[in-house]
Amino acid sequence: MLCFGSIMGQRIAKRHSERGVSLYNQQNYAEALLELEDACKKLTKEEDIFRNLNYLCLVYMELGRYHDVLLCAKRQVVVSGQMQNDALQAEATFNMARAYERLGEYRTSVSLCTRSLVCKNLVDMTPLSGYAHLCLANSYYGLSEIRRSLKHYDKSAHVSRILCDTVLELRVFMGLGQLFMTLQDNATALQHYVRASEIARQFSANHPCVKYQRRVAVEMAVVYAKLGRLGEALEICEEAMKQALTHGDRLVQARCLLNFAEIHREKQNYQRAYPRYQSAYAISMETGDRKCQLDVLSGMALCVFGSQDMEQAVELNEKVLKLSQEIDSKLDMLESHRRLCDIYMYLESSEFSQLHGFHVRQLLNELQLYCGVCTEIIGAKDEKLRPLPCYHIIHERCLVHLYRPTSSSTLSLQRRRPCPTCRHRTSSNPISDEEF
Repeated sequence: MLCFGSIMGQRIAKRHSERGVSLYNQQNYAEALLELEDACKKLTKEEDIFRNLNYLCLVYMELGRYHDVLLCAKRQVVVSGQMQNDALQAEATFNMARAYERLGEYRTSVSLCTRSLVCKNLVDMTPLSGYAHLCLANSYYGLSEIRRSLKHYDKSAHVSRILCDTVLELRVFMGLGQLFMTLQDNATALQHYVRASEIARQFSANHPCVKYQRRVAVEMAVVYAKLGRLGEALEICEEAMKQALTHGDRLVQARCLLNFAEIHREKQNYQRAYPRYQSAYAISMETGDRKCQLDVLSGMALCVFGSQDMEQAVELNEKVLKLSQEIDSKLDMLESHRRLCDIYMYLESSEFSQLHGFHVRQLLNELQLYCGVCTEIIGAKDEKLRPLPCYHIIHERCLVHLYRPTSSSTLSLQRRRPCPTCRHRTSSNPISDEEF
């Protein structure tokens, strides 16, 4: 009788788990969470527990509860260790890496992603390897290591093409869009977001990945705002916000509020912008998304600078600087030093202005944010960029200088110039005739 009761209990627990998965696929995350958490208390088989925890991780990610993702992933590590299953161990380790990436713990995320990739039973061309490279790319972007970020986006894109994984391909385009937008190449950023949007529009209304339609849209709105297309940006964000509120998508809610604030700031309507920054900041604090916190604080700093409140502008930029140092985001450090340099110059405090100017130059050298051809700063203004096969970046207008042959003796001996930054000479030319 006891055995029969146990069997019935497991069947009921499995039904809760299956309903949770079904609700997750319908983007009904709140109810999915209740079913999956209920199942988690009753399941006894290790395989069932691991699978249920996997979906719990996914639901917590959608709800922006990254600390809970981490707790679930740590439980998965224990379960997979008991099962002595290396593939599941790699998956659990990757789930931990994703949580740490969203929490801004980029070094830890890189370490865990690398560990998941070197699992002895993990075949290179698997979905997990593709998403691990994507997580690495996002983490290196967070650390401002642009070359490494591009390299892993490239690897992730390669896996997506081999496996025909459209969701992975879409997320690579989103990552590249964010990277090029940060480097002020808004035209290239928009191209990547448009390609991601084309993939997202293929998902039907009841497809679990239809959520990427609003996630791509809200990032495209940022580019539109930077290009001065404020009306389009506002319209996109309003629609994305409606969907985000319906599905409890905290990530999109925060980004929409940030975009609303940025649009009002661009219109110099600082009184309407600031409360929206505060709302976005509250959500980012609730979820623990420190990268979003940095973006919001940077916007708030620009907002108060525009309204001539220099004391608060200094305070907010110092807060950005401290947080960016904590997560080791050198690009955010660079921007905060730039803003502080401008503020102190405005206040005619040459000593502090020069100090922050020194840090700006130091970070530019450390990040190698110079075009290897013309030596001008990359990211200082909106300009088209081109990554080379070595993942160094130059201005697209400088490509012609790499195309010129290095020898004029005979055509057969002519070679294209190598990357001027790393001088990495190979048998293949860094720029092909077709690319040029």
